[in-house]
Amino acid sequence: IRGQQLDLIVLNEVDISVTWTRHVHQARVIAETAGFPYVAEQRNIDIAAPFSRFRFGNAVLRKYPIDARGHG
Repeated sequence: IRGQQLDLIVLNEVDISVTWTRHVHQARVIAETAGFPYVAEQRNIDIAAPFSRFRFGNAVLRKYPIDARGHG
């Protein structure tokens, strides 16, 4: 990703904080690793159960700020 000179990346079906990934926020990890300081997420599933959490969905990673309307 770093070598592609991208300004925007869209992630589909990314784990945001789920039990099977030990609650790793995959979109933030990918963003930090690839050098994208801005992350916006949309959750398809957000369920809490005893001893478990299931949150996953889609995310947009940007090199430039994202305003409240979703514009850069």
